[in-house]
Amino acid sequence: MLKSFQFLFFVSIFMSGILLSFSSSSLFTAWIGMEMTTLCFISYLLITMSAISSAKYFLIQSTGSLCLVESILIGQESNLIFYLFLSSLLLKVGSAPLHFWYPSVMSSLSWNPVLILMTFQKIIPFYMISLTITLKSMIILGILNGFIGAIGGFNETCLRKILAFSSINHLGWIFLSMKMNNLFWIFYFVIYSISVAFLVLLLKQKETYYSSEILALSLKSEILLAFLSLGGFPPLLGFSAKWTMISCLSLEHPWTMLSMCMFSVITLYYYIRSSLNNFLVISTNNEIGSNQKYTNSNIIFGFMISLPIFWGLMNSLLL
Repeated sequence: MLKSFQFLFFVSIFMSGILLSFSSSSLFTAWIGMEMTTLCFISYLLITMSAISSAKYFLIQSTGSLCLVESILIGQESNLIFYLFLSSLLLKVGSAPLHFWYPSVMSSLSWNPVLILMTFQKIIPFYMISLTITLKSMIILGILNGFIGAIGGFNETCLRKILAFSSINHLGWIFLSMKMNNLFWIFYFVIYSISVAFLVLLLKQKETYYSSEILALSLKSEILLAFLSLGGFPPLLGFSAKWTMISCLSLEHPWTMLSMCMFSVITLYYYIRSSLNNFLVISTNNEIGSNQKYTNSNIIFGFMISLPIFWGLMNSLLL
């Protein structure tokens, strides 16, 4: 566990790195901010996790940083330099086709660093990608990540690996959302982060790491609801973001949107398989359950339903 002053120190460095990157006018300064957050996260892993997990993450991030700095310092506008720049960011964020390290590292972490790795650690790389990515790259990366994320988690029972491939699938949607305007990908990422946070906090509460362990929990309905929201099941929060993208891009890129919808259906299937099978098994000792259980479910359900209203208001301002 982190002490209070350690926690405040890490949070301040982390937020400073994000603010530095978003307020910078050069890619080099943005890279410095990204490295601040990376070093902060690695330090957190060293304190709370094993050295092996930290070493794996450090080697991947240092390789990506080396390629990224080289492409920035060369500064030539050529296809080779652009692809070196883009590939280094894809490696750092765990995007296909450079996702080989992401599921294995995720499976070795506890829930707190899993949540950070799936959300906050992706903000600056996404921002740098959005500044430079081309339309062709958006579509290719969108479809590739959607496909890899869909098939990768199909036979997994480790919840952390399932969420790793879920994150890769959502990367595809985020890449495509960059085509709409400069702010839409940020709001999609916020919706994704909220859905992930709900699920991870529920799983962390009971220290659940495998789908078979959900059966023994008293929060099966809440976990199912969080999985459905993450998968984009209507009318939950995750659906509203995807529906906005489908409405805006289906006329211009119909086959791309059709492919992404098919991939999302596959991911939704293994979300439901991970939680619904256990949810339907009724314990003889707890047929009805406590009133508090249903109260918690109703609170989370109401929150998940009301947030799309907020999203609709923001969507009317963005589009």
